[in-house]
Amino acid sequence: MTLPTGRVVPGGILLLLTSLAGCGKGGGGGTAAAGVRDSAGIAIVANTGPVWAEGKGWRIGDTAMVDIVGGGTPETDLSQVNGAVRLGGDRIVVASGLSNAIRFFDNQGKLTATMGRAGAGPGEFQGLGGLWRTAGDSVLASDMMLQRLTLVTPAGAFARNFSLGGQAGLAAAPTGGQFGIALPVGRLADGAVVGLRMSFRIQPGEGSGTYRDTVALVRYGPDGAPKDTVGRFPGMEMTQVPMTFNGQTVSTPSPVPLGKQSVIGVGEDRLFVAQNNRWEVEVRSPAGTIERLIRLEAPAEALTDADIATHKQEQIALMEAAPQMRSIPEQFKKQFLDRVNNATYPPTLPWIAGLLPASDGTLWVEEVLKPGATQRRFAVFDRDGRLLGRVLAPAGLRVLAAYPDAVLGVWKDADDVEHVRLHPIVR
Repeated sequence: MTLPTGRVVPGGILLLLTSLAGCGKGGGGGTAAAGVRDSAGIAIVANTGPVWAEGKGWRIGDTAMVDIVGGGTPETDLSQVNGAVRLGGDRIVVASGLSNAIRFFDNQGKLTATMGRAGAGPGEFQGLGGLWRTAGDSVLASDMMLQRLTLVTPAGAFARNFSLGGQAGLAAAPTGGQFGIALPVGRLADGAVVGLRMSFRIQPGEGSGTYRDTVALVRYGPDGAPKDTVGRFPGMEMTQVPMTFNGQTVSTPSPVPLGKQSVIGVGEDRLFVAQNNRWEVEVRSPAGTIERLIRLEAPAEALTDADIATHKQEQIALMEAAPQMRSIPEQFKKQFLDRVNNATYPPTLPWIAGLLPASDGTLWVEEVLKPGATQRRFAVFDRDGRLLGRVLAPAGLRVLAAYPDAVLGVWKDADDVEHVRLHPIVR
């Protein structure tokens, strides 16, 4: 499952929601420049083609500047990388979901420090997710199972924990048939943390139909105290699917495979939202005011039976490879697999899979492509919302962050070992 920021949900939440929503990757194009008009103080940038001339645009170099390979021991493992960030001096910090550890590397890829282990105490994790650089090269790490954030010093030492809105931990039992979570999605330059508040329904019986519950984008202070609601947006496209526990059947939430969801990107001083009702990105101030709408002419791409079959195969492979699947009872495993095989798909793909703002003001928009694609594609925009052009990532590279001179991502070798790689942007 992908988060609204394109990140991968840790296994506990993955099994909780039994997600089928992993997007494939697609999008349109053109041959002309952008037209800009004003609507009630909002600049609308309608792009019909790229600024870059054919063959003159940027590209991501195939050879990595830094290639960090996880070792074969618990002390060096990098399995299930759920976050990575670049610090000053080209140091790299990586969150390993399987080992619940945050690892620090120098600019040559040498391990210099490790913080964390499985558990619920200070400096311990159960569901490592996103990582963000903070002032002075400290790192902020999210734990979606414990519903809290951990501040880590530049030297790799535990500093403190806090939660968004004072709510830590997943509720042991739903309240009123629902359970809610606060999902950090980024950090602004002023120290504010931006998070999504969302809820999921659990009810007796067999629910039916597709829906998109509203999610709230909230700005929190550096201590996790809520400051204001930036906006409310349609969440993941969901359906209710029956699950049987100890002879009792309940209707549980399950994301629609390849369904729509709102995607969030957090820059230093701007917020980006794609609701996926069309190819459009909202550019907002930290307070939530819409400043610009970036649009592309791109019709929705139809899903074929072959696309759906490929996606089901990919989802089954991911579930079977997840370590969490090895420890659950066989009857539950069968129900999870049945969900994949019996899922109903939408007629068309969404447009946008991820939003990666870079510190130079550019915005890298990962476009949704069809299942089976091996290279992720990005539409790159300047600070004014003009489409510069499209860039393909090296085959198999899942890009986590974009910088003015490089992209940082995760790649698997032939032995299924994860590498964290920093690739140059060639201009």
